[in-house]
Amino acid sequence: MRKFSIKKTYIINILYSLQLMEYNVIDFFKYALPKLYIGKKLQHKNSIQFTSKIKLLLTITILLELLTLIYFYINIFKNYSEPYSIIIFLLIIIAIYQLSWIYILISLLVIYPFQRSFEVRLIKKAVKKVNSIKDIKIIMVVGSYGKTSTTNFLNTLLSYDYKVFSPNKFSEGRSINTIIGISQRILKDMDSHTEILLIEAGAYKIGEIREIAENFSPDVTIITSIGTQHLEKFKSIGNIIKAGKEAVDYSKTDATIIAPKDIYEYPFDKYNIQIEFSKNKKYIKTEYKILDIKKNEIHFKVNKDTFKTKLLGYSMISNLTLAIECAKLFNIKNIQGKINLISPTKRRMYPYEKDSITYIDDSYNIGEESAQSAIKFLKDMKDKNLYRNIYVATGGIVERGNESSLINKKYGELLDKSVDKILLYDSPFKNFIISGIKNKNKIINIKNIYDIENHKSEFNENGCVLIQNDITDEYYIKNL
Repeated sequence: MRKFSIKKTYIINILYSLQLMEYNVIDFFKYALPKLYIGKKLQHKNSIQFTSKIKLLLTITILLELLTLIYFYINIFKNYSEPYSIIIFLLIIIAIYQLSWIYILISLLVIYPFQRSFEVRLIKKAVKKVNSIKDIKIIMVVGSYGKTSTTNFLNTLLSYDYKVFSPNKFSEGRSINTIIGISQRILKDMDSHTEILLIEAGAYKIGEIREIAENFSPDVTIITSIGTQHLEKFKSIGNIIKAGKEAVDYSKTDATIIAPKDIYEYPFDKYNIQIEFSKNKKYIKTEYKILDIKKNEIHFKVNKDTFKTKLLGYSMISNLTLAIECAKLFNIKNIQGKINLISPTKRRMYPYEKDSITYIDDSYNIGEESAQSAIKFLKDMKDKNLYRNIYVATGGIVERGNESSLINKKYGELLDKSVDKILLYDSPFKNFIISGIKNKNKIINIKNIYDIENHKSEFNENGCVLIQNDITDEYYIKNL
């Protein structure tokens, strides 16, 4: 069982909170700063990544605090005699420590113009490096969810026939999907023999996908899904759709667009968004049909071709179908043989066995659509007598802003009618989920994701525990 400590110093909580807010100073002041003194509630599930920016912030902050101390030291001991000077100086030290956030803010303001200039040069260098490689093809994967899995599947399907570079390959399970992260990986790890650049593009606001697409000009753009992920940041579904539309509009004029059939049939008019299909682009609609579900294998059909995979979940099959259609564009042979080499992506419908219980770790992130898909898949498996019971461990659906209460109540209703037991983490969304559960006897209260196996006595043999969403400290900060 993984251990973690909640005992951190005040200044570490500042840096940790700032990092969780993704260097968003507005969010930092809105959510984190008023609650820093309650830092003991933070679980610090992930350690601080001491990036170059964090190191620079620390250096400037400490330097500013030292200069302040020196100034007061000189003036206090010059104007006051002992013991008053010592007492005053100690009080000054405490005050400076407690006001460290002010020094960090000043440090942020100091480095911002240099940081932005550095980022612009970094992007230009990465673009120049990519453009210097003759005949390189660029594939960009976007969508509300399923981006990382689709990127990883496609990397496996293509890598035996082409020299593929994907920033995610070196990310140790994390998604590298911002223009800065992508650019850094290209400059550091991509070599001049690369034939295909495979990038995942993420966004929290309109314009971020456009920036990636404009700079790297995809030949193939894959749209995995449209959903409510990051609704809190985007503010509306309409904005999420507009961000996805940027991926199409700013791909190459003759690019190929690959997306599930239901995306082409999405009610865009409902959000006053007009979708125009360029005559120069090629559009591929993907669709699959499930042929058979076994405990550790799914058989499915894409057009006239049949495949099988050890990946679990309908969302994974949808993602794999996108990768298959893209692989066909590049004339990949023996696709089934390469599918056999695909491993599940960590924390995304990732199965493992322990004490006659199957665990499926889908804790990276969930939305309404992906939660429903995973639960329906397991219910179908139970109906085929592949599992005796289904248990879901969850902390709720996050990043839904004002919609959080309603969405999590509906999620509770879905859990109530679909699963045998519901393991609820201590989270800001817990009560919303409970309000949708009629049969309260189904509820098992647990502390966090690490507490699941402590309740294994509640599970029957040949049962399946679906771990849906881990609640990170960012959401505790916002809801403390």
